[in-house]
Amino acid sequence: MKLKEDFSDRLHTICAFVNHEGPNTLVELLLGTDMSKDFDLLSIDIDSFDWHVWYSLINYQPKVVIIEINSSIPPGIFQTHRDRDIMGSSFTATLELGKSKGYTLVCHTGNMFFVRDDYVAAIGLSKVERDFPEVLFDYTWCLTNEIMPHYRPEAPKKFSKKLKSRVKSLFNRLNP
Repeated sequence: MKLKEDFSDRLHTICAFVNHEGPNTLVELLLGTDMSKDFDLLSIDIDSFDWHVWYSLINYQPKVVIIEINSSIPPGIFQTHRDRDIMGSSFTATLELGKSKGYTLVCHTGNMFFVRDDYVAAIGLSKVERDFPEVLFDYTWCLTNEIMPHYRPEAPKKFSKKLKSRVKSLFNRLNP
């Protein structure tokens, strides 16, 4: 892995099956590393129990969490993945989980981007975005969804150059 070679002093990679219970929980895998409890970035994208994996993560508080959701489910519906019967977790379920863990949503691009509350001021969210994070939902993911077949939003992509710049600035402050 070239990424691991280029950043071996700052990057921990784990190539393993991850589950939300049993011996392969994320916590168990992280315990096998010398990574600090408040590492910079966690990305969860496993096409199934993403919500449950983050829920089961205890004693670790990454500064930024990126997590995959089922973006075809519009805000307001609370759903978590349950095998093949219910696929993926919803925006609302994941938003509530993030809040309960001390994170603020800063962006939705199909994945949800959360920043730990003690760092979120560096992002510069508007009061509306902080108070009503549903405005960050990118409805273009629903355009082909049977639930909202005629909905054609004019909303811009929220993961704009400005937000990218803010996130980059945050990481530059974390890693001078």
